[in-house]
Amino acid sequence: DDRVTGKLAEFCKNAQIIHIDIDPTEINKNIVVDIPIQGDVKQALKILHDYIEPNKDIKPWIKQVQGWKKEFPLEFKLKKGEIVPQAVVSEINKLADDDAIFSVGVGQHQMWAAQFLDFDRPNNWLCSSGLGAMGYGMPAAMGAQVAFPDRQVINIEGDGSFLMNIQELQTLKIENIPVKNIILNNAHLGMVAQWEDRFYKSIRGHTFIGDANFAEVAHAFGIKSESISDPKDIVPALKRMIKHKGPYVLDVKYPYNDKSHGHVMPMIPTNHTYLDTCLDANTSLRDYWKKKGLLEE
Repeated sequence: DDRVTGKLAEFCKNAQIIHIDIDPTEINKNIVVDIPIQGDVKQALKILHDYIEPNKDIKPWIKQVQGWKKEFPLEFKLKKGEIVPQAVVSEINKLADDDAIFSVGVGQHQMWAAQFLDFDRPNNWLCSSGLGAMGYGMPAAMGAQVAFPDRQVINIEGDGSFLMNIQELQTLKIENIPVKNIILNNAHLGMVAQWEDRFYKSIRGHTFIGDANFAEVAHAFGIKSESISDPKDIVPALKRMIKHKGPYVLDVKYPYNDKSHGHVMPMIPTNHTYLDTCLDANTSLRDYWKKKGLLEE
């Protein structure tokens, strides 16, 4: 998959590649690997684990990562009178329980949630990752809530992703599953629009999906809901959502912005390598390495 390999000719050129897949037709399909293993990944990893010696000293690597985080901090700019979606994620991160379970769909909201939520234990982050399953968030949250009825479960969705399984609001209501849904609603398929902005001169291919009021939709299902569009309402609305005992939908409306601060960064363009990662509107990782003298012209 392009999202995994980037430019095939440049993918892990100096590494030995082990490919584990239960489907033999997938092995060597895109990249010729050094060690092909047909089988169940769980069983294969258990066997491989016995052959791997643990690296006892990982302090240098941790120090390196911490240095990168200081040099490239995740940040966002607030805008007067407009909700900034990253700020919503940042605030729910502060207000949620320490053991809260978060789920996401697919889109810009998914990336911002990954960037601005903190996790310190396994299985608190439910994400379809490279599968790209729009609509995954709410069903995943429902399953987690049923499995862990005493824990807080929060689903962060985009408007496009939420529409994929919006009918499950009926299940939330009927079964009284107290999942809290935060919809980052910019009336667009934001991630696709971002690619259009950066690589297709902002020509829209049906990425505007309309200004739906999901609070009214949730109300029609009999679910407590609220819609906000003013940044001063973010924290009070999140607190009301958390306090409510049953299922909840918080529709967070904000304008889609085709400028760089409205895009998810960093990103790798299609068929490029990690060195071509866009760090911001004007700088790539390749530029950074050259500036550091770590990459030849």
